[in-house]
Amino acid sequence: MQVPSITQGPLIGSLGVSGGPSQPSNERNAFEAARKLNNLQISGREYSVIRDPQSQKFVVVVLDDKTGTVLDQFPPEQILKMLQQLAAFTPASAKVDATGEMLA
Repeated sequence: MQVPSITQGPLIGSLGVSGGPSQPSNERNAFEAARKLNNLQISGREYSVIRDPQSQKFVVVVLDDKTGTVLDQFPPEQILKMLQQLAAFTPASAKVDATGEMLA
């Protein structure tokens, strides 16, 4: 997944946006996690939330705050690809939550 450089502008989680009542709980949780991680002020790191363009799932990324290089992300790229492959086998009528879990 390509993540824009920090110098290209702030990412969603960098804005300190808090989830409103219309935002799903997973989205609010991701924003809150990025905010709390940034508050730790770990030297040389920035935590942001982005939406993966292919899966439309929220991803927490760890960036080098000087270069904007992605150091890590959750969920990992391999998991996003696996979920996308599994979606091909899921009936269109099935409902799936943001983590790929089937809803009852």
